[in-house]
Amino acid sequence: MINDIKEDNEIFESETITQISSKKTLEKSNNIKKDSENNMSIISFLARSEKRVQILKSLSEGNKIPSIIGKDIGDSSHHVSKYLASLKENGLVVCLNENDKRFRFYEITADGMHYLNIIENKKY
Repeated sequence: MINDIKEDNEIFESETITQISSKKTLEKSNNIKKDSENNMSIISFLARSEKRVQILKSLSEGNKIPSIIGKDIGDSSHHVSKYLASLKENGLVVCLNENDKRFRFYEITADGMHYLNIIENKKY
C-alpha cells in the first residue's frame, strides 16, 4: 500500500512537471509572437519614413540637438523635433536633458541602433 501511494505521488509529480513545462513553453511562444509583432511594428514605423531613419543615422554619430540633426538631414528643427517625439515614444531615442526648454540633447538607444541596423541592411 505504501508503494502504491509512492507510485501515485510520482505519477502526480511527473504530470504536474509536464503541465508546468507545457505552460512555460506556451508562455514563451506567446512572448516570442508578441516580440515578433512588436519588432515588425517598429520596422514598419521606420520604413515608412526615410526622415526617421536619417535621424537615427545622425544620432548614431553622437548626441545632438534638433537643429544640428536638421542640418544633417536637410530639414527644419521643428520637423526634427516632431520626428524625435515619435522616435522617443517607440524607445528608439532618449532626451538627455528633458527639463531644459532649449538645447535638448538626444541620444540613440540600443534598440534604436538595433532597428537602424535592421533597416540599413534590409534584414526584415
